[in-house]
Amino acid sequence: MKKSLKFITVLFISLFIFSGCTGSFCSDEDIENIKSSILEENESKWRLEATEKFGDNESVIQDYINAHVEEVYKKDPKACITLTEGEDARGATIQRKTWGDAFKVGLIEGLLVFPISAMLIFFTNLFGGNGFGQLFSIVLVTIIVRSLTFLLTIKSTMQSQKIQTIQPELMEIQNKIKEATSEAEKQRLSMKLLEVYKKHGVNPLSSLLMPFVSFPIFIGVWGAVRGTLVLRSGVILGVNLGINLNEQILSFNIGAIILFLIMAAAQFVAMRLPGWLANRDAIQKGGPKKKASSQMNLTYNIMYVMILVAGFALPGAMVIYWIVGALYGIGQTFLVRLINKNKKTNKPEKKREPIDLVKLVK
Repeated sequence: MKKSLKFITVLFISLFIFSGCTGSFCSDEDIENIKSSILEENESKWRLEATEKFGDNESVIQDYINAHVEEVYKKDPKACITLTEGEDARGATIQRKTWGDAFKVGLIEGLLVFPISAMLIFFTNLFGGNGFGQLFSIVLVTIIVRSLTFLLTIKSTMQSQKIQTIQPELMEIQNKIKEATSEAEKQRLSMKLLEVYKKHGVNPLSSLLMPFVSFPIFIGVWGAVRGTLVLRSGVILGVNLGINLNEQILSFNIGAIILFLIMAAAQFVAMRLPGWLANRDAIQKGGPKKKASSQMNLTYNIMYVMILVAGFALPGAMVIYWIVGALYGIGQTFLVRLINKNKKTNKPEKKREPIDLVKLVK
């Protein structure tokens, strides 16, 4: 299996390990309040169920109720980041959080999650927390963060797109290296591989910088969108931003189904667009259509399935974030492509030699 496939797989596994999405901002008091609201909402129903099953044994009834409270609490999409005391969807009081509280949770939480969450809260309050306010907030913050990430990784991103363009040529040489029967032949082909990189102005190591810069930022945005209290109260086009999308889809919520399909389509286009554009360029130049290797296709498919599974199980607010991120990625692909083309066409002019007046007179 290719190193790139292993790297991306490990990257996404790490994402799901570290990102429940990040550490919980819920204080002990928040947890107690959330559990109390769950109990208040369901106690009479659970008490009736326990009485029917176990009779009037109060001790057994309480154990039954407490077990159900814990079960619901674990599944509850908790959001405890708020700059002022507020209430969640169940009416539980959530305490105000500070930057110091964020650093107590973890380094990423202090450096990234809390500042991003503060921006989300600011813009939501600015636009009005009526559903569309949360939507505009997520869109704006995603664009801001992705733009900053792009500025930090622009060289790496450009190199990555160049590698995508020449990937079939690289794969052809790499396959020949595997089939080579002598060290001399392998050495010759390896030199040819380096010549291809040099010919297209590509540093094979530079594209590795992008994941190491963008991955922590991605976790930070994800943690902020999942954990910000004001994003859990909005409803837009019938989709509750605070409830997991799978629950709404299984309830045949048309808005949730459409939102999921938009996310799936946007992510698919964002992932495949560089390859499609490379094929179009090859055809326009009169060359054959460039086919991605089976291993590369497997990598894309694994990434895509992981994104769909994550999107299906996440709150509506997170799905909107994934859609905006995909659309931004599509725009970024065209922008990087334009920059790379301009670099090819705008070659520096040769310096003109000064006119020798003596020679001219002669």
